[in-house]
Amino acid sequence: MLRKSEWNRKSVKGHYVELELPENAVLADLIQALGEKFSKRFYRKYISRHYADVALVNGKPVINPSYKLRNGDRIVFVTSEREDGSDQN
Repeated sequence: MLRKSEWNRKSVKGHYVELELPENAVLADLIQALGEKFSKRFYRKYISRHYADVALVNGKPVINPSYKLRNGDRIVFVTSEREDGSDQN
């Protein structure tokens, strides 16, 4: 099953990624897969409850890590981090 996700580290230009996850995958599974593939720091922040400011699933905000994903979902993560890795707040 393919999951689509945008890894948007810069304000406009993000990276488009397709991942294969199990049929019963949830948002936390996607975060873990992205962490393993791209940024262990992002995954560590997520599991320590420093969530992305907004995770959009098909354009709708989702904060529940147990949110069940479906085939073809488009997920965009928007964070408050600047390029230097520090928080804006």
